[in-house]
Amino acid sequence: MLVPGVGIADKAYLVSLSGVTPLKVTHGGGGARILLDDAPHAAAVVVTQDPLAIHHLNRTVAEFRQEAARLRYDVTARRLVRTVEIDQQLTDAGRPLAQAAVWLRDAQTNLEQAQRLFESSDFTSTQSAVSKAENLLAQVRRGHWEQTAGAFPSPAASPCIAQFTSLPLHWVTADRIRKGRWGANVQASGDMESLDQMLKAGWRQQRQTPEGVGCDVSLSLADPHGGRSALRLQAWATNPKQAPQALDRPLVWINSSPVPVRQGQLARIHGWVQVPKQLKASAEGLLVFDSLGGSELGDRIRLTQGWHEFTLYRAVPQSGELAVTFALTGLGEASLDDLSVSLLEPEPIRPAGGVIRVRGSGGSKPDS
Repeated sequence: MLVPGVGIADKAYLVSLSGVTPLKVTHGGGGARILLDDAPHAAAVVVTQDPLAIHHLNRTVAEFRQEAARLRYDVTARRLVRTVEIDQQLTDAGRPLAQAAVWLRDAQTNLEQAQRLFESSDFTSTQSAVSKAENLLAQVRRGHWEQTAGAFPSPAASPCIAQFTSLPLHWVTADRIRKGRWGANVQASGDMESLDQMLKAGWRQQRQTPEGVGCDVSLSLADPHGGRSALRLQAWATNPKQAPQALDRPLVWINSSPVPVRQGQLARIHGWVQVPKQLKASAEGLLVFDSLGGSELGDRIRLTQGWHEFTLYRAVPQSGELAVTFALTGLGEASLDDLSVSLLEPEPIRPAGGVIRVRGSGGSKPDS
């Protein structure tokens, strides 16, 4: 870490559940460089030259060291059980992770060692052994996640790959997607060919530009993905010398015309976007999200080489409407084209007993 304003006499300490540990500090241009060889999951770095402050920190950490070690061990032991369970489900689904068995076995060994150390009141070594187990479990979880997310251009494609524990559900959904028959495109005016037709279909734009910022939404004939035109969003500083350095909300966003959806359906949202240069005053880029998943599960597209394809799969929790939003979060431009929405109907409910036979009022011969 580079910390400005640190004096030559100041020292740095890492304060974690394991205790207070001195850190290496070197001074140079821009401030003091503080090196962490192994950063814990949660910790604080204290910079001080007051020995009384460090004495107070050591005394405070010592007061809860035993309870912290016990709680951390319990949490990691529970995580091990859950990780083993999910790993087995993924293996049974034909999606094994090559090193998972070794990492899980080593994590179990470290936890057993941590338990022995805790019983001998060596809480610092207990924390170290639990940390090793945590890192091994993190490797398993991350490995499975990367292996699954790698099948998509973006992790935002499916909510089921948002976290490790929902990965088995992802493969169930992926099998349904692969085997299902998707309906025709139901998104009106997604070809971006006529602004008048888009407005009549229900496309809307919203703007929230601060003072000194201008924006525009138009159909551009320059380099569309398909057809004659594409929709272009632009935002710029009216005075480049006073351009904002950071923006906390989108400047302009487009909402597609709503599509009726029913509970149990799957929706496939597909389209093309182009962001020729990274947007200024924002790290979000072009934010693409839908009304089912919300902006938290949206796809953040920061830079593309030409046209970039995106796909979002969403389950419909209740009947209503689905709309797609494209939000320009910074200064610059982005284009979108050929938006489509296709629906996959829910699988029919089949009775557990096989064929249902219904007797007519005559009583002797089944009708079906």
